[in-house]
Amino acid sequence: MLPPAASAAACICLTKFRVLRFIQGASLVLTLGLATIMFFNVYKYVVGPLHQLVAMASRVRTGDFSMRLDSRGDDELSLLAKTFNDMADSLDDMYRGLENKVQAKTRHLEDIQEALRFLYDCSTRLSAEGNIVDKLERTIHHLQR
Repeated sequence: MLPPAASAAACICLTKFRVLRFIQGASLVLTLGLATIMFFNVYKYVVGPLHQLVAMASRVRTGDFSMRLDSRGDDELSLLAKTFNDMADSLDDMYRGLENKVQAKTRHLEDIQEALRFLYDCSTRLSAEGNIVDKLERTIHHLQR
């Protein structure tokens, strides 16, 4: 059997080990808890916005400029989201402007084509055999239509 002084020292040593194990266990639980919180924050503030940026880039690539990202905040991803929104607005304006120009040019070309068709018809009528007065009357009627 151990002398009482050694027994007391062994008891204190066991108590210190228990306290040390408790501190280690609490530290492990606290570390796992903080790691979990950090994981969710990284997902919420980094991964989620990056997925939205990729989705918007895909939609812009297909010609859909309607998607907007949340650009509230003062971090780099918010600045990137604001830049993406501005880019989508600019592309939408340019796209609509080009569509309007194409429609105007198409109308202009259709008008020119109609005028050329009329001139060809007139030329064909006037160069055909027959009475010039009849040809002129048919050409004038065609012009009136």
